[in-house]
Amino acid sequence: MGSGRISGPLTRLTLSGGCAGALNAAHCWATLPEHQFAWHIIPAGAVHGALLALLAAFFSGLLLERSLAARLTAVPLVGWLAGAASFSALNLSLGWGWNMYLFWEKPGELYWPFQAFGLVAALAFLGWGALKLLRAPRLMTHWLTAIFAGMAGSLWWWISMDAGHWYYSLLHGTVWGSAVGLALWSSCGERNRLETAPVEK
Repeated sequence: MGSGRISGPLTRLTLSGGCAGALNAAHCWATLPEHQFAWHIIPAGAVHGALLALLAAFFSGLLLERSLAARLTAVPLVGWLAGAASFSALNLSLGWGWNMYLFWEKPGELYWPFQAFGLVAALAFLGWGALKLLRAPRLMTHWLTAIFAGMAGSLWWWISMDAGHWYYSLLHGTVWGSAVGLALWSSCGERNRLETAPVEK
């Protein structure tokens, strides 16, 4: 498969995740004044949502033909990496400092990337990569996979950080999952058309 066939779907997926992330961040900015979010939480949310979608889908495609054992082993690794990478954008806006990234100094806190939305990417990879739903032909399959990942994967964050707004995980997970699932499904349809198209001689 040529690079053009890969870059197009990933770009569409990344943009969809970014738009959903920006929308969710704007919702937090508008409805949670007690947290005193700055306006730049919105572009930070865009980068955050984009990276979660991109990394989960990229590693799903990369490992799709590996053994089931290898794909399952990669689930926590993908989630941890995606959580640490994507949260850096939010951290820039929140101004929490970078000590949390000095993992060698606090090995007992290695779990935090999962809490910081890494579980979203882990669950998305579990469906797309480990269970091979990345190439599913039905839109509903992609929607359910991505929405479940978005909702369940963000619940830990909202319960631990703002238990009174735990239901934001349901709302934001649905927004992110709907956008990402639609983008992934449209990419699958495009790939299937390319693969079944007659080869020009």
